[in-house]
Amino acid sequence: MPWKRRRGYATQAVAAILDDARAEGLTEVEITTDLDNIGSQRVIENNGGVLVERFEKSGADGAIPSLRYRVDLTQA
Repeated sequence: MPWKRRRGYATQAVAAILDDARAEGLTEVEITTDLDNIGSQRVIENNGGVLVERFEKSGADGAIPSLRYRVDLTQA
C-alpha cells in the first residue's frame, strides 16, 4: 500500500528477523534484492547490510540484475 511507505515498517521487520537469526546463533546472513528495488536496498542498508556482489538471477523473462548484501550479526 503506497500510503504505508516510508514509515519504517520494513526496516523494523527486517531488524526483528535479524534478531531472531542472531538468537539462533547465526553470525551473518545474506539478503538479495533486485537492482531496481531502491526501497529494499535502503531497508537492508539501514539494518547493517553491506553490498558484496552484483549478480544476475534467472527469471521468467531472462536474467534479472540483482544485489547481494551481507549483514554481520556479531555487531550489536
